[in-house]
Amino acid sequence: MAIINTTTPVRQIPPRLHNSQTNWESYRALVRATTNPAVKLKEQGDVQIAIDKFTYILQHAAKIATPCRNSQRSTNTIPSNIKKLVAVKRKARSNWQKTHTPDSRHIYNQASNKIKQALHDMKKTHPSPNTSQTSKEMTTQYGNR
Repeated sequence: MAIINTTTPVRQIPPRLHNSQTNWESYRALVRATTNPAVKLKEQGDVQIAIDKFTYILQHAAKIATPCRNSQRSTNTIPSNIKKLVAVKRKARSNWQKTHTPDSRHIYNQASNKIKQALHDMKKTHPSPNTSQTSKEMTTQYGNR
Protein backbone atom coordinates (compact mmCIF):
# COMPACT_ATOMS: atom_id res chain seq x y z
CA MET A 1 0.00 0.00 0.00
CA ALA A 2 1.44 3.36 -1.02
CA ILE A 3 0.46 6.79 0.21
CA ILE A 4 0.89 9.62 -2.26
CA ASN A 5 1.13 13.16 -1.00
CA THR A 6 -0.39 15.68 -3.42
CA THR A 7 0.97 18.81 -1.78
CA THR A 8 4.33 20.30 -2.62
CA PRO A 9 6.65 20.61 0.36
CA VAL A 10 7.75 24.17 1.09
CA ARG A 11 11.43 24.37 1.91
CA GLN A 12 12.10 26.64 4.84
CA ILE A 13 15.01 29.03 4.37
CA PRO A 14 17.26 29.13 7.44
CA PRO A 15 17.42 32.55 9.11
CA ARG A 16 20.51 34.59 8.25
CA LEU A 17 21.86 37.87 9.50
CA HIS A 18 22.94 39.01 6.04
CA ASN A 19 22.02 38.62 2.39
CA SER A 20 23.24 39.94 -0.96
CA GLN A 21 21.76 43.37 -0.21
CA THR A 22 23.63 43.94 3.06
CA ASN A 23 25.32 47.33 3.29
CA TRP A 24 28.72 46.26 4.60
CA GLU A 25 30.03 49.82 5.00
CA SER A 26 27.09 50.65 7.26
CA TYR A 27 27.66 47.39 9.16
CA ARG A 28 31.34 48.19 9.78
CA ALA A 29 30.53 51.76 10.82
CA LEU A 30 27.90 50.57 13.32
CA VAL A 31 30.24 47.97 14.81
CA ARG A 32 33.09 50.50 15.12
CA ALA A 33 30.81 53.13 16.66
CA THR A 34 29.34 50.84 19.32
CA THR A 35 32.37 48.71 20.21
CA ASN A 36 34.44 49.74 23.22
CA PRO A 37 38.04 48.56 22.71
CA ALA A 38 39.10 49.50 26.24
CA VAL A 39 37.11 46.81 28.08
CA LYS A 40 38.70 45.48 31.26
CA LEU A 41 38.79 41.68 31.22
CA LYS A 42 40.03 40.83 34.68
CA GLU A 43 37.67 38.03 35.68
CA GLN A 44 35.80 35.17 33.99
CA GLY A 45 32.49 37.02 34.33
CA ASP A 46 33.94 40.09 32.61
CA VAL A 47 34.96 37.98 29.61
CA GLN A 48 31.50 36.42 29.33
CA ILE A 49 29.80 39.83 29.58
CA ALA A 50 32.13 41.23 26.90
CA ILE A 51 31.39 38.28 24.59
CA ASP A 52 27.64 38.71 25.07
CA LYS A 53 27.84 42.46 24.37
CA PHE A 54 29.99 41.93 21.28
CA THR A 55 27.61 39.27 19.96
CA TYR A 56 24.67 41.60 20.51
CA ILE A 57 26.51 44.45 18.73
CA LEU A 58 27.24 42.25 15.70
CA GLN A 59 23.67 40.98 15.47
CA HIS A 60 22.18 44.43 15.93
CA ALA A 61 24.46 45.95 13.27
CA ALA A 62 23.60 43.15 10.84
CA LYS A 63 19.86 43.67 11.38
CA ILE A 64 20.16 47.40 10.74
CA ALA A 65 22.50 47.08 7.70
CA THR A 66 20.47 44.33 6.02
CA PRO A 67 17.11 45.11 4.41
CA CYS A 68 14.36 42.53 4.80
CA ARG A 69 13.79 40.29 1.82
CA ASN A 70 10.33 39.46 0.64
CA SER A 71 10.23 35.69 0.65
CA GLN A 72 6.92 35.63 -1.16
CA ARG A 73 7.31 33.92 -4.49
CA SER A 74 4.96 34.57 -7.34
CA THR A 75 2.18 32.08 -7.56
CA ASN A 76 2.42 29.57 -10.34
CA THR A 77 -0.64 30.05 -12.50
CA ILE A 78 0.30 27.68 -15.31
CA PRO A 79 -2.39 25.02 -15.78
CA SER A 80 -1.37 21.41 -15.25
CA ASN A 81 -2.18 20.40 -18.82
CA ILE A 82 0.30 23.01 -20.12
CA LYS A 83 2.94 21.73 -17.68
CA LYS A 84 2.42 18.18 -18.95
CA LEU A 85 2.72 19.33 -22.57
CA VAL A 86 5.95 21.17 -21.76
CA ALA A 87 7.35 18.02 -20.13
CA VAL A 88 6.45 15.97 -23.22
CA LYS A 89 8.04 18.56 -25.48
CA ARG A 90 11.25 18.60 -23.44
CA LYS A 91 11.48 14.82 -23.55
CA ALA A 92 10.84 14.83 -27.31
CA ARG A 93 13.49 17.51 -27.86
CA SER A 94 15.98 15.56 -25.79
CA ASN A 95 15.23 12.43 -27.81
CA TRP A 96 15.56 14.29 -31.12
CA GLN A 97 18.89 15.86 -30.09
CA LYS A 98 20.24 12.40 -29.25
CA THR A 99 19.01 10.55 -32.34
CA HIS A 100 18.38 13.16 -35.09
CA THR A 101 15.92 10.84 -36.80
CA PRO A 102 13.01 12.19 -38.85
CA ASP A 103 10.52 10.39 -36.59
CA SER A 104 11.88 12.00 -33.43
CA ARG A 105 11.87 15.39 -35.17
CA HIS A 106 8.23 14.84 -36.17
CA ILE A 107 7.27 13.93 -32.58
CA TYR A 108 9.11 17.03 -31.31
CA ASN A 109 7.31 19.29 -33.81
CA GLN A 110 3.95 17.77 -32.87
CA ALA A 111 4.60 18.40 -29.17
CA SER A 112 5.66 21.96 -29.91
CA ASN A 113 2.54 22.60 -31.97
CA LYS A 114 0.30 21.13 -29.26
CA ILE A 115 1.76 23.57 -26.72
CA LYS A 116 1.27 26.49 -29.08
CA GLN A 117 -2.33 25.50 -29.70
CA ALA A 118 -3.04 24.99 -25.99
CA LEU A 119 -1.55 28.40 -25.15
CA HIS A 120 -3.55 30.02 -27.93
CA ASP A 121 -6.75 28.41 -26.65
CA MET A 122 -5.96 29.43 -23.09
CA LYS A 123 -5.40 33.06 -24.14
CA LYS A 124 -8.73 33.05 -25.94
CA THR A 125 -10.67 31.80 -22.93
CA HIS A 126 -8.74 33.76 -20.28
CA PRO A 127 -7.58 37.09 -21.71
CA SER A 128 -4.81 38.97 -19.95
CA PRO A 129 -5.81 42.16 -18.06
CA ASN A 130 -3.20 44.06 -20.13
CA THR A 131 -5.04 43.29 -23.36
CA SER A 132 -8.50 44.28 -22.12
CA GLN A 133 -8.62 47.48 -24.19
CA THR A 134 -10.62 47.27 -27.37
CA SER A 135 -9.27 48.65 -30.60
CA LYS A 136 -11.69 51.61 -30.37
CA GLU A 137 -10.18 52.65 -27.02
CA MET A 138 -6.58 52.39 -28.19
CA THR A 139 -4.88 55.62 -29.20
CA THR A 140 -1.48 56.38 -30.65
CA GLN A 141 0.55 59.52 -31.04
CA TYR A 142 -1.11 59.96 -34.46
CA GLY A 143 -4.63 59.80 -33.07
CA ASN A 144 -7.20 57.05 -32.72
CA ARG A 145 -6.58 53.74 -34.41
